[in-house]
Amino acid sequence: MSKRAAAALILGLGLFGAAGAAQARDIIIYEEPPPPRVEVAPAIQEHEIWEPGHWALRAGVWIWVPGRVVFVRHPEHRWIPGHWAERRNGWIWVEGRWN
Repeated sequence: MSKRAAAALILGLGLFGAAGAAQARDIIIYEEPPPPRVEVAPAIQEHEIWEPGHWALRAGVWIWVPGRVVFVRHPEHRWIPGHWAERRNGWIWVEGRWN
């Protein structure tokens, strides 16, 4: 495990214990995530969207979280996909959400 990954893991564990799971998405990762994998989205039905997969850092190892079909609950809502966002001191995962 790299020093950066270890530091991110320690920071992440501290945030989970101190602030709870609600702030888990604010954990800063000190190394850039790998480029996204190419996925073939399945055929989707009306009122469904495809949420692409993404990389997640677990115990210092990057794992691929596969994409999934999401049911559209309200036709006027728009899905904003989850994504890695670069910050001044690292990267954070921003969860997908309805807008």
